[in-house]
Amino acid sequence: YQRRVRVRMELLWGSNTARQKSAYAESQAFKFFRSSVAKRTISVDKWGQWRFFEFGPKDVTPLICIPGVCGGAESFFHQVIHLASRGYHVVSVQYPCYFSHEEWTEGFLKVLDFLEFEKIHLFGTSLGGFLAQYFAQKHVDRVLSIVLTNSFIDTKTYATANVASAFAFLPLFMLQRVALNSLPRGNVETDIANAIDFMVEQVESLPQEELSARLTLNCLRARISNSLQLMEDKITIIDPLDSCSLHPSMREELYKFYANAKKAFLKSGGDFPFLSRHDEFNLYLQVHLRKHCPEAEQNASKPSNTATQLDDDS
Repeated sequence: YQRRVRVRMELLWGSNTARQKSAYAESQAFKFFRSSVAKRTISVDKWGQWRFFEFGPKDVTPLICIPGVCGGAESFFHQVIHLASRGYHVVSVQYPCYFSHEEWTEGFLKVLDFLEFEKIHLFGTSLGGFLAQYFAQKHVDRVLSIVLTNSFIDTKTYATANVASAFAFLPLFMLQRVALNSLPRGNVETDIANAIDFMVEQVESLPQEELSARLTLNCLRARISNSLQLMEDKITIIDPLDSCSLHPSMREELYKFYANAKKAFLKSGGDFPFLSRHDEFNLYLQVHLRKHCPEAEQNASKPSNTATQLDDDS
């Protein structure tokens, strides 16, 4: 089944159609998530507050989910629900206004120290995947494994002279157009359209400074060091086989860079397969974590009642 991506995309291009909440925002799974998992905030430096949701047994090494330009801490609600019910410790984060990869890395390290996370697993999508890799190459002793989705190892395709420095001066509506311009409009599969609608809402919730910071990080010239290839046996790439906003050459470059990494492919899923294909996506995440986070297995048979209820309703 297909339907037109909801009028929310058209609103950013001048339509006067009344706004409605997306199907995911109105779903029982999301409502249970918001009512059962508390949002926390911490400040570790001058750049603002980190916001995050944490769920699952605290004695298990956490999986930290990092969104891209379009996401927020709420974007991974399906992963938080499902994995916590299987005995995993999941933390979905939303980062403040960092304007360089080094500043982001330093801030993220302070967050880990504040939360007393000695070791972590990382899951990042798009820019979030690049930031996960950037952190891992600087602090490889803290990272046990990485999962990447629609991500890249080099920002050269996005990096254009003077563009990154200009984002801080653009008004919010122009930043929203830049962030959403590559997403499909028109008729797409229903689940993919619902995922796009939800992520557009996430973009609309971001203030100007935060969105400009993300776009800056996305367009600053940087490349992942070859040293990270040494841990490619601890990396899993989960990608859809259909088209998305990531340029095909960037995807191929990632595959060649991590030639020996585990790769799992979804028949379709678009830019946000962790939403549009969350059931299948979560199974691949579990396969990865069973190998790299074995201590969670002993908790799998004793999930919390809340987590079990959330997962059943998702």
